[in-house]
Amino acid sequence: MDGETLERWRRAREAFGTLIDLPADARAARLAAIGSGDARLAADLAALLAQVGELVDETDGAEAAAEPVAQRAGTVIGGRFRLLGLLGIGGMGEVHLAERTDELDRKVALKLVRSDLPIPVARARREQQILARLSHPHIAALVDAGIGDAGQPWFAMEYIDGARITDWCDRRALDLPARARLFARVCRAVQFAHRNLILHRDIKPSNILVDAEGEPRLLDFGIAKLLDGTDAQQTQTLAFTPAYAAPEQLRGEPATTAGDVYQLGLVLYELAAGVPARRAHEVARARADDDTPLPRVDQAFGALTVQAPDGADRIARERGLGVERLRRSLRGDLGRIVAKATAADPRERYDTAQALAEDLERWADGRPVAAHRGTFAYRLRKLVRRHRVATAIIALLALGLVASTLFAVHRAAEEREQRRQAEAAGRRADQQRQRAEILLGFMNDMFRQADPQNADGVEPTATQMLERAATALEARTDLDAVTHAALLTQVADTFNSLFLPGRAADSAQRAVNLLEPERERRSGEYLMSVGILLDALQMLDRSDAQLALVEHALPIAARTEEPAIWSSLLLKFRGAARCSRGDFPGCAADLREALQRIEGAPGARPAGVASTLHQLAVLLNDEGYPAEAVRLLRQALDALDRDPAALRADRETMRVNLANSLAAQGRADEAITLIEKGLAEPLGLYGSDAPFVEAMLRRSLARAKVLRGEYAQARELLAAPSGAMPADHPGLPRHFSHSHLVAARIALDLADPAAALAEVEAARRQVATESDAGATLLQLRVEIVHADALLRSGRCDLALPRWQAARERLDASIGATPSWIGAEISDGLGRCALAAGDTARAESAFTAAIAGFASATGEASPWTVRSRIHRLWAQAMASHDAALLDRLDEARGALAEALGGSARAQVWQTDLLIETLSSELRVPLDRSRAERADQARAAFTALTGRPVAFRDGLTGFN
Repeated sequence: MDGETLERWRRAREAFGTLIDLPADARAARLAAIGSGDARLAADLAALLAQVGELVDETDGAEAAAEPVAQRAGTVIGGRFRLLGLLGIGGMGEVHLAERTDELDRKVALKLVRSDLPIPVARARREQQILARLSHPHIAALVDAGIGDAGQPWFAMEYIDGARITDWCDRRALDLPARARLFARVCRAVQFAHRNLILHRDIKPSNILVDAEGEPRLLDFGIAKLLDGTDAQQTQTLAFTPAYAAPEQLRGEPATTAGDVYQLGLVLYELAAGVPARRAHEVARARADDDTPLPRVDQAFGALTVQAPDGADRIARERGLGVERLRRSLRGDLGRIVAKATAADPRERYDTAQALAEDLERWADGRPVAAHRGTFAYRLRKLVRRHRVATAIIALLALGLVASTLFAVHRAAEEREQRRQAEAAGRRADQQRQRAEILLGFMNDMFRQADPQNADGVEPTATQMLERAATALEARTDLDAVTHAALLTQVADTFNSLFLPGRAADSAQRAVNLLEPERERRSGEYLMSVGILLDALQMLDRSDAQLALVEHALPIAARTEEPAIWSSLLLKFRGAARCSRGDFPGCAADLREALQRIEGAPGARPAGVASTLHQLAVLLNDEGYPAEAVRLLRQALDALDRDPAALRADRETMRVNLANSLAAQGRADEAITLIEKGLAEPLGLYGSDAPFVEAMLRRSLARAKVLRGEYAQARELLAAPSGAMPADHPGLPRHFSHSHLVAARIALDLADPAAALAEVEAARRQVATESDAGATLLQLRVEIVHADALLRSGRCDLALPRWQAARERLDASIGATPSWIGAEISDGLGRCALAAGDTARAESAFTAAIAGFASATGEASPWTVRSRIHRLWAQAMASHDAALLDRLDEARGALAEALGGSARAQVWQTDLLIETLSSELRVPLDRSRAERADQARAAFTALTGRPVAFRDGLTGFN
């Protein structure tokens, strides 16, 4: 850097430091004064102020500088890029949104280097080569580059439609570990550039955008220089943002990778504490020493809590923490990482951006970090935190035991107030103290088991830990019955949460046996053990044992301090047992009574209300009452939202079931939105069941896609591999049966009954040997689709007895109340009667179907409208009244509205049905009806590759 340039740079630096601290009015006046003596310096300063986001009043000079920019919109650069608008102004030039003139739908960010900067053409071409080498998923790619007619270099970069990384994280209230992991990806991108001998030199939040997929993208390597340049001065430039410049940059020294690490540290400073670099530098500037280190990140945030408490509270909320909790988090290892990255001495910083990324990931994972010179105690704390499985198991056990202890202590305190029970209260207090000591010893044993040093360096699994705990409890003879039962209950509950109901039932049964003699005096502890045992028995499908245990425990529930809550829980389990045995009316009655009791019970958790609502909704949807199921599921989700301790897995499961019920009503768009949201979320919360949950979501999505006529997408979803799903998963037979039914519905919609029959047969084989309630209802659906396929194959003689048998089976299981299943059977019987020429019987059956569908799915559902179309068809065949064609036109419009569009198979089938009826009634087909019929034939031909005919009414939707 020559003496003249250095002197100019020093003047710019001093002026910038003064301007940035001035109020807006004073800053504008000072900038105008500088411009009167040195217009070029004023323009540089205005650009730098704009670059760090400072608001500068538009003086006459600023307007003159901005005017040429505004006039550039529409200008074509390089013969192939048309400028659309200004995106920003940087130290080296302007960045515009542009579009290609030789290619459709291609947007770029086009950087025009300032014409007043003396950049040689050779240097510009070399920068093009530098940018072309940066091919990385987190770096915006170079699209094109060139030199303008006036010798002005330009670079067309990939346009990233995203938000600044700080804004993106704040809007989503991203917690600190998530921010660290996201920023580590940015650091690795910078490391990639360094390995290619390229510096960035202007890393700041506005140069890091997060795109729609949540991936960070690093922008603007336009001021980078080759590290292997022969001229050391080539690594010096004025084109950086002062607030984010490293101390050595401000001193005019050659740039190194350490400068980029420093800038990364400043961005991390703001990501962590919400304190921008400019504010962090205020302390250093006040001391008039460039080498003064930045204040610790927790100190900067602490100062903000005093100076602007509302701002500090907002920053903490944007990180999902309280103010004091955030300050404590910043005081630990994360603060040390920031301090190391932003050390004033480059030698004290991280050696590489990769090292910074690795330390961030270690911190986010709870491991020791390089920025901390750790003591033994520090490493031990990190060791314990890393054993997440062990900690989770211990936490589950501890929470239950502590809750049990607090409950008993509370009762003892109340009893101490009563003189007659003072002695008993003292004995109970002693028992609780002993139980607490035992709890601490038990937890210490669990921690020792979790330490890999005590297991040949291998951390035990959760199952192994619980097996050892259960075995150890069985061998202990120093425990009283209540304490022993409490420990066994918590072990059993944890076995249940890990989907090991067999082991859970063993431990819970032992706890119930221990508490049986004390069930009257220890009713709360006893019923808690009973509830855990009932949960395990339900998963094991041991309904007889469930019913017997509930009947035995219900009288105890009535004598507790919370009879409504305990009796509601027991009734819910009895309902589930009755449902498993096929007693659907009894199941529904128990669930409704359980819901009535818990809804008004003092102290009832919203999650408990939600669980009962959910269970009842699933039963109603399976029975064919999706409208009521939707109402109950929405209530359940509202209740979960009121419970801060509700499990996310429960919420997601309810959303999926809500989507299925919406689809059963024909509300495809709402169902698809919910299911796609579920598929977009991480499924890790389902543990080993995640592959199965994903497969069910895809199948539900396929079913909804069929409703919308998107058959190719539905088939792709059904054909997707099952991933790591175990072949012996108990839910697979029903999942595959449902999948075959969806495939059968596709075949029926596309007039291929032979393929539908093959799919139905496969669906029947999957559940042929199952006999519980869920299988009963599924088998009914299989029979209904089978009968429909037979009818469309011209074998109504075989379809009719199947529908009749399905009706008898349905009446025996859920009764003769109107339901979707019963309505679909009535509609099928009506179409069989119409095929046989019995229009009176057909009209009666269709009327019953309309009533059933209206009750179960709603008056305007596609099911209800479909049966209305069928009844109009029967009436037209009976009366030969041409006026019914107009009513069919109206019903066609209602069906298109219910399905969300007229490009649906059932709407096209209606058009062909109207054409056929016109011919049979000898009514000339008007132009609009003829055109619709032609379009329907063309649509089916496009889907199937062959002409099709529908003479047996409209196909179904489920």
